[in-house]
Amino acid sequence: LAADLGSTVLNNDFCDRWCWKGSNDEIYNVKSAYKAVINDGIYADFPLHKFLWSSCIPSKVSGFAWKALLNRIPSKCNLIKRKVLNISASGCAWCGEDLENTSHLLFGCYYVQRLKINPNFI
Repeated sequence: LAADLGSTVLNNDFCDRWCWKGSNDEIYNVKSAYKAVINDGIYADFPLHKFLWSSCIPSKVSGFAWKALLNRIPSKCNLIKRKVLNISASGCAWCGEDLENTSHLLFGCYYVQRLKINPNFI
């Protein structure tokens, strides 16, 4: 690393800028990131991704489902891992009984299950 940094030439005539190497125009967008992930072969054996990102599913739903599959929704458990919340705040906001993680929110919490059946439950 020191050798790489030592051989770097700085040019004061240009401003620093961010660039995304996943697209020809070097501008980040979700489509180019998706292509980079798929082309990398990480999800080649994951047929659900084609269904999730098909045009028949609203993008909000696809995005949430994708985040849930990757355990990336902002549950209290994930926010604690990212050091956004204190560990003492780990209980489920709905039932207060279990650790609020993706699995509990989507499948285990009694109150969330009731909301799925009857959105006017609250």
